[in-house]
Amino acid sequence: MILDVLNTTGITATAGIGTNLYLAKVAMDIVAKHIPPDEYGFRIAELDEMSYRKQLWNHKPLIDFWRVGKGYVKQLESVGLYTMGDVARCSLGGETDFYNEYLLHKMFGKNAELLIDHAWGYEPCTIADIKKYKPENNSIGSGQVLQNGTDYKTTKLIVREMTENLVLDLVSKNLVTDQIVLMIGYDRENLLDSARMSAYQGEFSVDQYGRKIPKHAHGTINLHEYTSSTSVIVKDVLDLFERIRNKNLLVRRLSMSANHVINKNSAMKNTYEQLNLFDLMNKQECKEEKEFQEKEENIQKAVLDIKNKFGKNAIFKGIVLSEKYDDIIKLPHFVSKRYPQMSMHDRAAQFSPFAALTGYDDLVKETARITDQKVYLDAYILNNLNERLCILKKKLSERTEVDITYF
Repeated sequence: MILDVLNTTGITATAGIGTNLYLAKVAMDIVAKHIPPDEYGFRIAELDEMSYRKQLWNHKPLIDFWRVGKGYVKQLESVGLYTMGDVARCSLGGETDFYNEYLLHKMFGKNAELLIDHAWGYEPCTIADIKKYKPENNSIGSGQVLQNGTDYKTTKLIVREMTENLVLDLVSKNLVTDQIVLMIGYDRENLLDSARMSAYQGEFSVDQYGRKIPKHAHGTINLHEYTSSTSVIVKDVLDLFERIRNKNLLVRRLSMSANHVINKNSAMKNTYEQLNLFDLMNKQECKEEKEFQEKEENIQKAVLDIKNKFGKNAIFKGIVLSEKYDDIIKLPHFVSKRYPQMSMHDRAAQFSPFAALTGYDDLVKETARITDQKVYLDAYILNNLNERLCILKKKLSERTEVDITYF
């Protein structure tokens, strides 16, 4: 397998072999990455439960182990547990001991079972179990870390584009959703701007590097029904964005997810609507709404076909250019209250060069007149002019500049 990866991509892969899935993962993550490569550049490590305990019960830091994040490490170290060997020993404690299974369950709840099993190198889950697994709630998400701190208007455009791409992802997989979650992470550069900070009255948090930053914004929108409609989801997400964002802060991170995702056909079977007299009177409106949804779905599928054939960047929507001016596009033209208006005489003077083009006939005549005045030179005359121009340049002083144009 590793050789196939090398021959196909030119990349040297690392592999782990274990008596269970967890040990195979740890063998690759920790052991294989720290052993010298063989003659082909391959790094392969293997572990069983006993070799795992001998080699890795004293390994630090704990964060190197799968499923052990910074939060886990912080809680474990707060009670004096620094290695997997410490965790394994803690699980053996009696009811009257400080270190026991209860302590771990108190900190991590039902996840303590996984931590204890993995501390001992035990994992009963197999590939067959994973294939049988069907999650109760599916979700589809996307996220972006922006290159720089981004202002409100630009962020809104990015949120719109992310939403449209998320909806296209749903359509491509024949899925629908009834809930969207949006997270907005602010840039720490906001702290260096005194004007922004003086206007900010919110909370602060600490990022993964221990730096103080404005607390992120988080919101959820529940749709009135399962849908993959671009118009419906984009409108609701932008409403959510307006509700939770802080206009004064620069944004650095965005993430979005569609929750409770199910197959579109299943949603249609499980959707029931109770009709009443007023609904029956609005059959025409329902018909128009259905036609609009069908048209929108056809557009979505056409966009997907184009992107699949020519690449994801084959289509760019024009919102980036137009939405920038949405707030003023419908206003009447500006009239100054401070400066006097230009007289019509002066205004007419600005257009005087076009006096000859006041009608179609005049336009044709003027074009013909200008064309008749042009002299077209043949190749012999052009070469002769070029030679004379070269002689002229040699005779002129270096400081003299001459522009000669001929046709």
